[in-house]
Amino acid sequence: MKEPSHLNYFQIENVKTKLRVPDDNTFVLDSVFRNFYEKIGRLNEQVMHDHVQPLQINVYNANGQLISFHINCYAGGLIHLRWNVNGRFDSIPPKTAIPVDTTMNASRHLSMILNYKTGLRLSDNSEKYDYLFVVHWCVFWKRQSKGLVKFVEKYKLAHREYKIKVVYVNDDNLYN
Repeated sequence: MKEPSHLNYFQIENVKTKLRVPDDNTFVLDSVFRNFYEKIGRLNEQVMHDHVQPLQINVYNANGQLISFHINCYAGGLIHLRWNVNGRFDSIPPKTAIPVDTTMNASRHLSMILNYKTGLRLSDNSEKYDYLFVVHWCVFWKRQSKGLVKFVEKYKLAHREYKIKVVYVNDDNLYN
């Protein structure tokens, strides 16, 4: 595992191509995300711990409620993470790996995400979808991130009858 480092536009562009992250769905996490959870952590350390993990799948329903939450700590395996532990992803929506909390909703999460090309905030443009997947990935866990992207794309393909929007968020700049 590599140490996290600050990534610029060209580094993100290069890595996302290697990891096969879809171009139009690639973003970066703003530092306000960590600040938000550091404040929460004063009240609930476990919530902060879970939400600042480098690899995540956050699933929101059409109303913007977090209904399923998955982090690297609860995925099986070491080198190749197994996200479908106990068949969590055998259904739609996926069964949550850890209890969901009310600190985050889709609108708040999207407001903490930046377009890595322009630096502009991503906003909830009221696009209609059945499920919104906000997937956090990172370079310092490159192999695991590649597997995560592949897993989510395969899941989306298997559930074509639903409108699933996926937003891939690089969070490397959060850890330095």
